[in-house]
Amino acid sequence: MSRTKITWSEFSWNPVTGCTKVAEGCKNCYAESMAKRFWGKRKFTDVKCHEDRLDIPFHWRKPRKVFVCSMGDLFHPKVPIGFQLGVYETITDDRCERHTFQILTKRPQRMLDFHQAEVVGALPNLWLGTSISTQADADKNIPILMQIPAAVRFVSLEPMLEPIDLTRYIEEEEEWRCDGCGEFYSHFQDATCNHCGYAERHSEYRNQLDQVIIGCESGPKRRPCVNQWIWEVVQQCDEARVPPFVKQMEINSKVSHKPEEWPEWARRQEFPKY
Repeated sequence: MSRTKITWSEFSWNPVTGCTKVAEGCKNCYAESMAKRFWGKRKFTDVKCHEDRLDIPFHWRKPRKVFVCSMGDLFHPKVPIGFQLGVYETITDDRCERHTFQILTKRPQRMLDFHQAEVVGALPNLWLGTSISTQADADKNIPILMQIPAAVRFVSLEPMLEPIDLTRYIEEEEEWRCDGCGEFYSHFQDATCNHCGYAERHSEYRNQLDQVIIGCESGPKRRPCVNQWIWEVVQQCDEARVPPFVKQMEINSKVSHKPEEWPEWARRQEFPKY
């Protein structure tokens, strides 16, 4: 566990390290670059599960936001379901209820499959997100994320490689909410809640996404991200009352992490209320 420079979180916890590329956004992976610097001969494609790291969060006394697997993907095909359950057991342990865990994956279908197979409902201290870089990513991954019950759902548009329209995904829509456990469903076909078995439910309106993170690519091989694209997403978020978090943008041909250097409209680093 260590402090992270990723501004939408505070600490990183890496029970899984290593990954393989599955999307256009993976081309210049920052984690792969870090692995080349610090891992010696081990390749980044060598996915490892670290049993000895599962109990690390038990020793944190002060509440913190925790990016889970910043150097890998918990839902990589090489990560066994049993190990994923071990990570979730840590998150749901009473000793960790004061912390907020943020899981970001490029494989939301595998995350959905896990939640359905293990009947995992919305956990109050767990945020679930998916990475998207293109409109095709958004149209493929966000509808899958929407099917997973979560206290907070978020997307990370980083690296943002083209204009992306999130309008249909961030507007409010009607969902069913279980009166027993508070679980949200995009539909309620069965007579009882799939999570707790309670039979009563009611409909509510809520945003499909609770936070949108936006950022250009960094590194010497970075691909262009036009600031107009970022502005358009911020405007979409404002119209839907969804918190935008601008992580970084290009200023004077350099990647800037300092909001004071940005246009005023871009100085938005907001978190969801939950």
